[in-house]
Amino acid sequence: MRADGLMSNNAGSAWDEAKSAIRADWEEKREPAATPTLSGMSLPWSRAERALRFGYSAAQWYGRRHPAWSAEIEERLAVEWNLYRPDVYRWRDIREVVRHAYEFGLPR
Repeated sequence: MRADGLMSNNAGSAWDEAKSAIRADWEEKREPAATPTLSGMSLPWSRAERALRFGYSAAQWYGRRHPAWSAEIEERLAVEWNLYRPDVYRWRDIREVVRHAYEFGLPR
């Protein structure tokens, strides 16, 4: 699936339902802004939301086939991110944010 599909209206309804929970989780677990890292994990919600939505939507779409973060799913998502959102952040800068949301969104 292309990344624009992960950000579609169908994916959006699942995101809308989970958004407040993942936002609370993000605010709790993100690194303090005073200690910026290259991982993107110190980004405020307003700057991280696109990557979080992408990761969460990817978990909804791929989670049954990839029930844990792996090199295979990371490679797939990197390609999709670079097709869809390269203007926002480079994959290497946002990878950990996407992973955080992917793991949060996996079926339980």
